[in-house]
Amino acid sequence: MKRIITIIICLITIIPCFAQRDIKVFNWIGRDRIIEILGIPDPKVPDDSEWLPELDFLRYKNTVIEIYKDSGEISRFITSSPEFCILSDYVPGGFKVGDPVSKLKSFDFAKSKYGRNDPGNALKRMNSAGEWYVAYQKEYYFITFKIENNRISKIIFHASEDLPYEGYKNPYSPW
Repeated sequence: MKRIITIIICLITIIPCFAQRDIKVFNWIGRDRIIEILGIPDPKVPDDSEWLPELDFLRYKNTVIEIYKDSGEISRFITSSPEFCILSDYVPGGFKVGDPVSKLKSFDFAKSKYGRNDPGNALKRMNSAGEWYVAYQKEYYFITFKIENNRISKIIFHASEDLPYEGYKNPYSPW
């Protein structure tokens, strides 16, 4: 009986792990496929496509996904939900909302493949209201993290509007 209860408890604790998705699964798949995975976006939220016609905006509870209509590339992914993680290829389980700031600070972003040993890609505290950190600031894709009560409370993945510099190439990717 103890064995059965132990197995049930283990299964219950594992279930939330399966619910997490790395945001990389949404890149390049397009609006329709994202809706297949996450469901219909919130229709009550205004559509920004009038002033940014090249982007699709998908808004869900605690998450906004902006994708380029022509390519399906993620322009921005904003979440305050623990259902999503980022950089699971670099860190076991990736980074997600609710993780302690110590997990974030223990990872050397600059020395990861995507960081290319560039100190400008290290995790840095931003000079803004609140406690915000940015990583991969010198690359095309960068990530900001909002910290509240020593935990990640929001993750914002951005694609830059332009390449960081002429001739920019990074053979590695956060995907």
